[in-house]
Amino acid sequence: GVAAAWERFASGDDVAEGVRPEVMLSWSRCRDEYRVDPGGDRAPLADAALPFSAEENVVAAELGAAAMAITNDVRAVGRVVAVAGGDGRILAAWGAERPAAVGSRQNLSPLFSWTEAAAGTSGVGMALESRDPIAITRFEHWCAAFHDWSCAAIAVRDPINERPVGVIDISVWNRPLPPTAVGWLKGAVAGVEERLRQRAVQAYGDLVAAYRQLERFERGLAV
Repeated sequence: GVAAAWERFASGDDVAEGVRPEVMLSWSRCRDEYRVDPGGDRAPLADAALPFSAEENVVAAELGAAAMAITNDVRAVGRVVAVAGGDGRILAAWGAERPAAVGSRQNLSPLFSWTEAAAGTSGVGMALESRDPIAITRFEHWCAAFHDWSCAAIAVRDPINERPVGVIDISVWNRPLPPTAVGWLKGAVAGVEERLRQRAVQAYGDLVAAYRQLERFERGLAV
């Protein structure tokens, strides 16, 4: 199974049968490129980073609002919801008391980094690498300390350059991932990305309008 494949691959084998290709690629990056310790037991503090852009602030607020809207459901079924920036920094995490406490001990908390390079294969880390929603179950995580978790995550991407500007993640501890998790994530992100597209269209419209007014200004116009 995946657990045995993980043990072999973490020990240095080059092939791990029975592992999904996207997970295999993530493991390879974690082991060979990022040198993430598979025995790591928590995510590290994020490096000092630049302030969030206007788009990232919008995304953070909207994803936070979407996550808050299902807080009662999340707590009732033992889930944890986390919102991260486009650089993998956790901005907020909350949910059912016991899994939230375990997550906090492993630094599923604000200011800690869950990129692949920092914490290995995880929902947040892989969502940053993918256009599609990602589900990671138990032994698919690179770090052994996270093998009791299963999670689903999806990134919000800038409509112009397609870089990730935010991530929302649903995690469960010691239980299967709910089949409705991916569908809910898709819905939440679709609304945010549509509003980002509307902002981009308006911004470009303002820029074109200002450009057309240039001939009215003898000394030019700053936009």
